[in-house]
Amino acid sequence: GYFPPHRVFPVGRLDKDTSGLILITSDGRLPNSVLRGQAKQPKTYQVKVDKKLRLDDLDHLRNGVVITTYAQRDKQKKMLTAPTLPSIVQQTGINSLEITIFEGRNRQIRKMLETLGYTVVM
Repeated sequence: GYFPPHRVFPVGRLDKDTSGLILITSDGRLPNSVLRGQAKQPKTYQVKVDKKLRLDDLDHLRNGVVITTYAQRDKQKKMLTAPTLPSIVQQTGINSLEITIFEGRNRQIRKMLETLGYTVVM
């Protein structure tokens, strides 16, 4: 395998079933400054669902949807049920949308859409 002369750090992460771009840097301060605390950056995703999107569901996504996620720290799972922050949502097709979120909860977009009765297919 390849062994870089310096340690490399990913800037962000993707879920197993998600495709996208991951930046890699040898400066470990960059991921911390971009992803931690108040400096969190908006993340935009192209999403396709299993059926036609309803306008009122798009409004729910824009205003925030209550989802349950799990935070795991020190080998302990902590359940968090709370509304998501408001999102920027634009319908791009009969069953597709572009969504920009301002937090990064585990599988957040999939869970938001599942709460409204949709399954993410891409």
